[in-house]
Amino acid sequence: MKKIEDIEKLDLQELETIAEDKKAAVPEGLNASVERVIEAQALREQIESKRHEARFWRPLSISLAAVAVCLTVVFTLPKKQAALQDTFDDPMLAYAEVQQVFNKLSTKMEHSITLAANSRAELSANINNAYKSTNKTK
Repeated sequence: MKKIEDIEKLDLQELETIAEDKKAAVPEGLNASVERVIEAQALREQIESKRHEARFWRPLSISLAAVAVCLTVVFTLPKKQAALQDTFDDPMLAYAEVQQVFNKLSTKMEHSITLAANSRAELSANINNAYKSTNKTK
């Protein structure tokens, strides 16, 4: 075996001739190991391609089934066209009805606003009490 100093002194031509003269020894089971790795890789690729196909077809089939169900429902439901009609013949009566609905809505809103304001005041008082009690313990 050559020393590093001897190898460093060699020029490129000599290194190439040394490399060409010697053949590397191949371990005995290397060929079988390489073949097993290649077979495993091919099997893995087959499995992944089947998974990819399943990932593609499953959502597509579900979507098509959903569309078929929707179309079936749309075409089988009875079609009833209700004739549009006015509910009031007198515009003043219609206006009075709208005014009554708005008054009722306003009353409900006032009640809701009052409840919200009371809750806010109660919440503020509770927060202040909690703040004061934490400051006393410090």
